[in-house]
Amino acid sequence: MSGSWTTGRMLLIGGALLFGTLWLSDRLLAMVSAGGSWLGLAIAGLLLLRWLRSQPLAIAATTAKTPVLTRAIVESRLDALTQQVTELTAEYGQACADPLPTLRSGLQTRDLKLAVVGAPGVGKTSLVQALARFWQPRFSLELLDTFCLFRSIATAEEAFTLPPDLLTADLILFVINGELSASELRCLQSLLPQAEVLVICNSPAQPLVAEQQRRAVLAHLAGLVAAEDVLAVSAVASDRSEMAALLQRLDQWLSSRSLEQHLLQAVDRAINRQQAWLTAQLFEQRRQRAIAAIDRTQWIVAGTVFLSPVPSLDLIATAAANGQMLVEIGGIFHQRFTLEQAKAIALSVGDLLLKLGLVEWSTQTLAGLLKSSGLAYVAGGAVQALSAAYLTRVVGITLVEFHRRHPHLSLETAEAKLELSRLLPEILTQEQRSAVLTGFYRQARQWLSQQPALPASAS
Repeated sequence: MSGSWTTGRMLLIGGALLFGTLWLSDRLLAMVSAGGSWLGLAIAGLLLLRWLRSQPLAIAATTAKTPVLTRAIVESRLDALTQQVTELTAEYGQACADPLPTLRSGLQTRDLKLAVVGAPGVGKTSLVQALARFWQPRFSLELLDTFCLFRSIATAEEAFTLPPDLLTADLILFVINGELSASELRCLQSLLPQAEVLVICNSPAQPLVAEQQRRAVLAHLAGLVAAEDVLAVSAVASDRSEMAALLQRLDQWLSSRSLEQHLLQAVDRAINRQQAWLTAQLFEQRRQRAIAAIDRTQWIVAGTVFLSPVPSLDLIATAAANGQMLVEIGGIFHQRFTLEQAKAIALSVGDLLLKLGLVEWSTQTLAGLLKSSGLAYVAGGAVQALSAAYLTRVVGITLVEFHRRHPHLSLETAEAKLELSRLLPEILTQEQRSAVLTGFYRQARQWLSQQPALPASAS
């Protein structure tokens, strides 16, 4: 069927090209004979060239294929992982556990492992028993009926855990009772990026009803799971035909690659998980150091503004301190630039703060908080000082988030400035949450209590 369709498609494309060529030839001859000059020929040639350029390259191009995962590729990724471990160890200041011996052991020949998981009472045990009766795969398999993922399916928190051993399974059968609960959806959203999963809708209903349930589940998982990976099955099947769809899909999965390829895929997924963990740990180490720099700088800025109050917040006056903070944060995230470059970036970010109205917002908000502080005698200088400190904090946290999302993008590029203009309102929204703002204000009151009282005329 597919061969005849391909042949017909090629004939259709060839006919279209032939028709187009003949039409352009007729136009060419008509223009030459009518004009009797080289001008008509030139125009016709340009038309032909433009038409050829407009044709999709896909007609002649071959379909790009995903490179086959080989042992050499996996070994290369393991070597890259070694570098990440070394980098994290250097920043931790102490040795980290080396994951490579465990990962390399995964390359040794072993049986494949299938895990059957789900909430209590969805039919996991029945499914395992049915598979044992009706399925004889060509590879030796270790079929695991794992413990439940959910501590309590009915809790408002919808709590669940992903056991580390579960992620070592080569294929996971995620069983649900016909319909998908919010807890199960959350669990699948965490599980799917890290493992190969088939979603099993255990439904003893009539085939038509079971198919409707399957389609409803698939709609909830749109973009997460392929249609062929969501199957309606009766886990209490009395004969093989009732499990035909699942058995066929399992056979397809097994035959999709060799045993070695299955093992390489498992190790490759484990490398991805380990890389993600190492990246998160490395970022957290750097984030903590950056936060310390932000906390220190914001009160330096506050002190500068408090002792030299101006009619309106002078961003230029704080550029030196903010520039130094940018240099320090840049160094933490391995992005180096001079103090002068950092000052220019700080001024650029300050201009963004003004354009977004964040300076006015912070001043008004903090002025309102100070009304009940009992420190009214320093209200003028205090408002400006705390606003400067608060905006310094917002800028610093924005830079930390920028480095998390774009670890290799220089802050001096136009693309970086555009991204910062997007990030600033987002970070400010997070910082405006009552708990965060209250925490800052608590620190601010402590800082203010340590400052000398200024004369009323200077306030």
